[in-house]
Amino acid sequence: MSDFLSVDDLQQPPAPVLHTWHGNTTVSTTLWPRNIPPPELLHHLAETVFNAVPLATRIIHRPTFMASLALSPSSPAFPHASVLHAICALASLYTPIVADMDKIDLGDGMGSVVLNAGVFQRSSHEARGPFHSPDHDNDQPFNFAASHARWSREASQKALRRGEAVIEQVQSAILVTWFHHSRGEFVATAILVGSLTKIIAMLGFNTSSSYSPLSRIPSEYLYAGRPPLNTVEEETFRNIFWVSIAVPKHTRQHLFSQDMLVTHPPLFTDSFTLYIKASVIFGQVRTFNRRYKQHYDLASMQSIRPGSGSWSPSSGSESTSPSGTAKARDPRETREFKALDVLIGAFIASIPQEFKDPVGLSTGARLDPTLYVAHLLPRMAMITLHDPHANVCSAKDSSAQKILTAAREILGLIYNVCGTAFDLLYLDHMSSTGWFLAGATLIRFLVAKTAQDDALEALILKEELNSVQFMLTNLGDRTGIGLRQLKLLDMVYKKENETQARARSQPL
Repeated sequence: MSDFLSVDDLQQPPAPVLHTWHGNTTVSTTLWPRNIPPPELLHHLAETVFNAVPLATRIIHRPTFMASLALSPSSPAFPHASVLHAICALASLYTPIVADMDKIDLGDGMGSVVLNAGVFQRSSHEARGPFHSPDHDNDQPFNFAASHARWSREASQKALRRGEAVIEQVQSAILVTWFHHSRGEFVATAILVGSLTKIIAMLGFNTSSSYSPLSRIPSEYLYAGRPPLNTVEEETFRNIFWVSIAVPKHTRQHLFSQDMLVTHPPLFTDSFTLYIKASVIFGQVRTFNRRYKQHYDLASMQSIRPGSGSWSPSSGSESTSPSGTAKARDPRETREFKALDVLIGAFIASIPQEFKDPVGLSTGARLDPTLYVAHLLPRMAMITLHDPHANVCSAKDSSAQKILTAAREILGLIYNVCGTAFDLLYLDHMSSTGWFLAGATLIRFLVAKTAQDDALEALILKEELNSVQFMLTNLGDRTGIGLRQLKLLDMVYKKENETQARARSQPL
């Protein structure tokens, strides 16, 4: 008798007994990866990820992957354990068949209850769930999702040390990153994103086929990654890069194409390309905000010789007074700020007509989660760009007007989703960040209008804020990210009230 599972065995597996599976599959006459659920359950979890996660089919070719699951685990084409564990972790967010007994609870703080592997600690009196792994610490309850995320990272680390299946390690890292983000585990997300950036550059996914470095050494020797075997792999590698890095696409439209972010050729435009371009704009705004003050502080430390004129980096962030001392400028006066402000508006206006409605209310089409985020991102960028400078107490302040308009446009997207039967769980969970930014903006205006005794406008803002809280509560019932954003909103509300109280206590 063969010591390996045959194809027929995998196609007709025995029905898994879920309540007795302990996370460690021990088979005497067959070879099945350790801690991987039985074949039937594994197929269900893989299908769940492809059906529920908006961008999953962009980084893993679904037909090829599902066919590979039918192979013997001893086959080189059988999926790597790191990918299978990552799929198990991510799928658990969407299917009740492996729901953990322990609920995500952020506690009164913002993360003190999170353990190293992403397992949320429960009270000692709580009963242990039906799943328990002998690999797990006996003092901790077994958590199906968090354990598989941990096993995925461990399997990936071993493979990377050996230089094995590097591309699959990138795919598993993306899946686990999505998992941690959905759970509201921002530190784990940031660590994985940092690792992904380095690995993808090492593999050369950030270069196009037409790229030619200044080197006599052939380009294939400059990177650790192998070339794609076919067009499917070529597109998959490219998509992995965009999903991981979210920088301008350099295939049909190159990085240096003129007006690339606001020009959308019909044959090469879909919701994914719009999502990538919107991500680029949002990233540029965040980069500007991070680096502006660094440029200013650096200039302040430099000695400025009398008569040498202004210090003028590309941002033009500072000038000098007649005495030669540095004098800060309003960031809104810089060329970069103005260019970003114009770019955001131009991108929104440039979205092709057939992609104007991500929810499908006007067309009757199904809600497109990727396009929905593509519409959220430029509004998020507008708020992020103008929020630090907005005087919400002034009706004439242009930044205040722009962030309120952007927040209410996000609110319109919220209302549109609420007008459908679409389950919020199946949206890209990045949506919660857009809802949070809209809510935080509405809070600023609500506190200001309340202080000004503008009862009517405060009532309107309160109702709008309730809609945002409803969305985050709905998502937070089943994901950590929704719950965390809701708690952050509470913190923002408290902080704004404290700031307003201090302002009122200051003597005129």
